[in-house]
Amino acid sequence: MLERYEAGGNYSSASSVARWVVLRHDEPGGGFHFDWLLERPWGVGGGLVSFRVGVMPLSAAGDFSATRMVDHRNVYLEYEGEISGGRGRVSRVAWGSVGGMKEDADRVELSLGAGVGEYVCERVAGDEWRVRRVGE
Repeated sequence: MLERYEAGGNYSSASSVARWVVLRHDEPGGGFHFDWLLERPWGVGGGLVSFRVGVMPLSAAGDFSATRMVDHRNVYLEYEGEISGGRGRVSRVAWGSVGGMKEDADRVELSLGAGVGEYVCERVAGDEWRVRRVGE
């Protein structure tokens, strides 16, 4: 099991209150996707690790594709409503705590608290990533 994240990419057993959220992003044209946003424990780095996914990450069967987006502001952990610039609307559909995270340029390992699950996200090419739930 992953432990807590510490500056420099090392694990630590110290306490953390980092959070994650899945937002349903309804697009102006009628489509939608999910934004999976992950707070870095200890406040390491700027903003939220952010992925755009076409499936609900917590209930996806097997591996799924994700697009890495620019880090989002922490306000999106609790935000629901219209997105500026006419980009649609977001609503929170799932949230919780991050029990541990290890991140580098091509891989993110994370453990979501309360037994939600452990995931490995790996870069395929450019902004395209592959996500798999560990143990399934």
